Amino acid sequence: MYNQSMLNFLKTGLSSFLTNPKGIAFEGEEDGEEIIFLMRRHPITTIPSVFLLLGMLFTPYILGWVFRTGGLDSYLVIPGRFQLVLLYFWYLLTFLFVYQTYLIWYFNVYIVTDKRIVDLDLTSILSRQVSETPIMNVQDVTYSMRGILATIFNFGTVSIQTAAERREFEFEFISHPAFVHDKISDLVTKTKHDTI
Repeated sequence: MYNQSMLNFLKTGLSSFLTNPKGIAFEGEEDGEEIIFLMRRHPITTIPSVFLLLGMLFTPYILGWVFRTGGLDSYLVIPGRFQLVLLYFWYLLTFLFVYQTYLIWYFNVYIVTDKRIVDLDLTSILSRQVSETPIMNVQDVTYSMRGILATIFNFGTVSIQTAAERREFEFEFISHPAFVHDKISDLVTKTKHDTI
């Protein structure tokens, strides 16, 4: 039976769209701040990486077959143990590729709270950029869904125009863009109404 932390990881670690998540905090979160949405890119956007992974997994077998059927194995004078080391090294690189791809997907997060909008970007394992703006600074919210896959799987891009130093936030390839658009628009209206 799974324990609670494993179930929590499966829910948050593999999900691209969380509404009112409980037990999740982010760096810089204020006391009493409520997370409304925690979003990542839709999983369908990882299909190119999956195909690359499959290619990486089967490359040693395909190369071995090409060398054997083409009669080139006699020209390949690499000792058996060294071939095994090369194979292990190749699969280590494949694992690192998968791990890095997952980390970048997992840590590229768009957060909407009741007070602000936060965009956490991880461009590589060693590079991170955090942008945020208060809900009061939001001037315009639009969304777009382009293509047949976006329509079928209900994902798109939400663009948020602000009056802050960073003029535009883009939540790219997120699930339920119309719902997110409506909720952010409602938050902006409520926040501006409450401050008047």
